[in-house]
Amino acid sequence: MVIKTLTEEQWQRAYVLREHYFNRVTRTPREKWVSTRDAQQAIEDLCQSLGIPKKYVIITDGPMQAQILANILKTKKINDQLWHQLRDQLWRQLSDQLSDQLSDQLSGQLRDQLSGQRLEITPFEYVGNSNVGWLCLYDFLLRENIPFKNEHDRTQLESLMLKVQAVLDANIFNCLNFENAIIAWRNPKYVHYDNNLLHKSDGPSVEWYDGTKQYAWHGTRMPEWPFKNPKQLTALKIMQESNTEVRRAMAEMMGIGNFLLDLNPEVLHEESWCVPTSVDRNGKIEVVEHRYRLLRASFQDYPNLVMLEMTDPSTDAGYMEGVPPNTKRNCSAHQPNEDDWCPNCMEKMTCRAAEAWRQRTKLKDYKPEVIA
Repeated sequence: MVIKTLTEEQWQRAYVLREHYFNRVTRTPREKWVSTRDAQQAIEDLCQSLGIPKKYVIITDGPMQAQILANILKTKKINDQLWHQLRDQLWRQLSDQLSDQLSDQLSGQLRDQLSGQRLEITPFEYVGNSNVGWLCLYDFLLRENIPFKNEHDRTQLESLMLKVQAVLDANIFNCLNFENAIIAWRNPKYVHYDNNLLHKSDGPSVEWYDGTKQYAWHGTRMPEWPFKNPKQLTALKIMQESNTEVRRAMAEMMGIGNFLLDLNPEVLHEESWCVPTSVDRNGKIEVVEHRYRLLRASFQDYPNLVMLEMTDPSTDAGYMEGVPPNTKRNCSAHQPNEDDWCPNCMEKMTCRAAEAWRQRTKLKDYKPEVIA
């Protein structure tokens, strides 16, 4: 019988196990690490289980030291990462079992939930990333006693997982497997997340004990300079960045409104009208003029970006919100009861129509009420 879903209790156990793996990788203080020799022995034992010939194991404090040592060794060849080799071997042992016991959809859900982005930390493309999430998945499947066609396979897998656990307990984050040596590095000094994504707005999201730092903005890998010198962020400098996701993240760091203004946008329309507005905490209402501008900028990611700039009359500060690029003012081709935007009327966009769109109403029905 193929298992198509997990119970709520099983999902809860999966999430608890994921947190356990995450914490043992990123939350173990250095003073509780095992000795270098014990860490070397754990890796040697795992290599023996994987059929890897005995090699000299070098333990470092971070990926930068590992990179420097790799350059010094000048090996002719670097093999697959140890974690990758381990993952592939474990998956080969499990794949036949899972095909009979778990539906494809459930198997995919488990991989997404237990080997997700929160446990993937990539310091350098050359160095690779930790695959602890995959190990969490295998551990979960064993803990849930999914029946194996051959119990000998289960015994082998359980034995291998014990070796893996020993390496994790040795505070090893990742390994590079060379022809004549294995270079490993310890867990990070700290890791910062926001909603399960690597993120820290004012510094590195990850730092190792060798001084290696990794910067990220809501999960996007970032260069160091925007965090060190945020005042250097300009629209021109952002547009020179070749990576689309990094450009988007930099624009968010700068502030979309500031980014747009720095592009010298075209002013499509300016308008103001008076609205009853709450002007203090006691609920006092005054009729206040609200000023609006429709701005349009064109650049490679958004060839027709239109923003409604609104000025807060109490502080005179402006803020922006994106609106459809075809909000119309008047068009002889349309009757008043028709839709309030038209792709053929871009030259007739208005602030009032854009504000009506923001309020989720048609232009003819838009009547400003009290603004808090």
